[in-house]
Parts: sequence; structure tokens; C-alpha cells
Amino acid sequence: VALIHDLGSFRRKKLTEQKEIDRLMHADYVIASNEAMKEWLRAHHYQHQLGSLGLFDYRSEAQPSAHTLSPRKRLVYAGGLSVRKNAFLLEMAERQLSYEMHIYGNRDGLPTMADNQNVIFHPFTPADQFIANVDADFGLVWDGDSLVSCTGSFGEYLRWNSPHKVSFYIRAGLPIIIWKEAAVAKIIEENGLGLCIDSIEELDKLLSAVTLEQIEAMRRQVRIFSDCLQNGYFLRNALQQAQNELLPIL
Repeated sequence: VALIHDLGSFRRKKLTEQKEIDRLMHADYVIASNEAMKEWLRAHHYQHQLGSLGLFDYRSEAQPSAHTLSPRKRLVYAGGLSVRKNAFLLEMAERQLSYEMHIYGNRDGLPTMADNQNVIFHPFTPADQFIANVDADFGLVWDGDSLVSCTGSFGEYLRWNSPHKVSFYIRAGLPIIIWKEAAVAKIIEENGLGLCIDSIEELDKLLSAVTLEQIEAMRRQVRIFSDCLQNGYFLRNALQQAQNELLPIL
């Protein structure tokens, strides 16, 4: 059984799609990151059995602290920063925002970023420390160089992958804001874990309409899923499915 972490033909463009499939065909069973990736593999002629993970589990000894509720919405973006991966942040810094954008990472990765009183930088923070201490309303999952849509190879990859950033935010107790075309957007929407958007340009209007009661309802759902991720729920289910489907063959 092979569990896909990333598809090289998408993420780094180091493999052709056919070579990716040929390698995966060495496995009797592949656990794709999600249903969208499972469909892509089948459409590209992976011929053995396929399962789907959904979200990556996230084990951590840290536990989220109680989050405050603030009338002024606070978004978090955490991770490695580079013009290639998240240049959209440069454009955000040029705007007058009605919300606060908190960025955790090395600002040197975006050297031309303008100063903006609503864009607050925090230094790189170890994962457990982030989970235990971050206080915000939403974690943003977005890649590329545009506010209108997720673009470029990193942005387009959201159509097929299950970002670790989603699981990281959930473990930190943060509801998610994610591109509506992302592979895991359906999981976020159906389980009340956050908001799905077409464009970051929607956020000013959207966030001003979200009530504190709605945010608290999302946080309750996030706490349930945070426990699931901590306990290995998604991988356990995927492996059980693989075992059930392979045993009759063996």
C-alpha cells in the first residue's frame, strides 16, 4: 500500500505524468490524498485499487489555547514565504484591508513587501508553539500570485492535494478560509470548518458579514476535527479501507 504525500508531476514538475503513474503501479493499492486526486489518478490510467485519505492527520503534544472573539477579524497565514509560492501577499499589502492579516514566516522571502498597518509579521514560530499560542479567527489557505484565483503550479496544485497547512490550522483551533476550487474545500464546507471563497477580494465584504456566533460555531467543529487529526482518524480509516479491499484478493 502506498500513501501519496505529494505528486512530483504537479509539485516540482520533476516527473512526467506517465512516469508518476508507472511508479505508482508498483503498489497494489494507493491511498490518494483526497477524492479529487483519486479521480485524477484513475483518469490517468492508474489500474490498481485506489482509496482516499481526506485530510492529513496531525500529531502534536501541544493543545490550542482558548481563542478570544474580536469584532475586527484576524486572519493567519503561516509557512515558508517566497515570491514563487505566495506573491499574492505582496498585493494584499498594497490594499486597505478591513481585517488584520497576521503572517508567520521569514519576511526576507518577500523582500519587496510594502509596510501596511493591517499586515502584521511574526517571526518563524515552531509548530507546537504556534498551535499552543496563536489567537486569531481564521487560517488562510491560498497560493500563487493573484488575489482573484490560485494561480501558477503551487496554486493549481490546490485542486488536487490535501495541504498540511489545513491540518496545521485545525490543530491550532483555527477555522479555515480556502479557495473554493481546492480539493479539500468540500470537506471544509460540508463540515462547517470555515469559509470557501472564489477570490481574496471577497474577504472585506464576507468577513464584515460573519458574526461572532458563526465563528464560535465553526470553532466548535474545528475542535472536533482537531481531536480526530490528533488521534490519526483519517489514516486509520484509509488503512482499514485498504485492508478490507485487499483481503479478498490475498
